Amino acid sequence: MTSANVSQEAARGLPQALRTAQEAIRLPEVQEMLRRLSEYKLGICMPHMHYERTGGFQPLADEFMQVESGLAVSFRPAEEIAGQADRFLPVG
Repeated sequence: MTSANVSQEAARGLPQALRTAQEAIRLPEVQEMLRRLSEYKLGICMPHMHYERTGGFQPLADEFMQVESGLAVSFRPAEEIAGQADRFLPVG
């Protein structure tokens, strides 16, 4: 099995919102956005979390942000980190 097949099989098990995000990566307008973002050393991410019990993908809730602090990435309520820019760096 090639890595492309593995990726396609894994995508079939994603929640609909994340499948939509994966499919959008192939759209010409998204590819153009990616080219423009790359000029600034930025990229496109698929915000997600994993179910603790199964490890399966789940969409990242709107009220959460992926942040880095002390070389560790975590998911925090946006309200919690809003006034703590000195403690957390949004990364996704």
